[in-house]
Amino acid sequence: MIASDITEEYDMTLTLEEKLKQAHIVNMRLKALMDSIEYVTMSRELLQIKATLHDNIGRSLLLARKYLTASEETDRRELLRLWQTNIRWLKNLEPETWQQPYYVIFMQANRLGIEIEVIGEMPQETHLIPLGTVNK
Repeated sequence: MIASDITEEYDMTLTLEEKLKQAHIVNMRLKALMDSIEYVTMSRELLQIKATLHDNIGRSLLLARKYLTASEETDRRELLRLWQTNIRWLKNLEPETWQQPYYVIFMQANRLGIEIEVIGEMPQETHLIPLGTVNK
């Protein structure tokens, strides 16, 4: 019969298992971050579009005011073009799919292989707590 001291190996195994658990947690957080980066990027693009629309409407109003006070000095074509562009942008009031409150949650579930079946109407709230930030 041979006896061996495996205390050191056992301690190393426990340490490796703990590090593996920590790595798994970090990996899950990184995946959640990557999922939210797409949403944040699209939100920034939307904000840029809104800022541009705001500037264009302001320019249209200033040009319209100038036209009302000095019509001979104002470029009518430019005024008409600006208003047509602004109206085209404003007509598109339907939010895109990625702007829906549950988009990120559905995308994360899909990546995990979870199928979500919605029965009834989804609430249209815009201020929801993301699943990834709920404390357990």
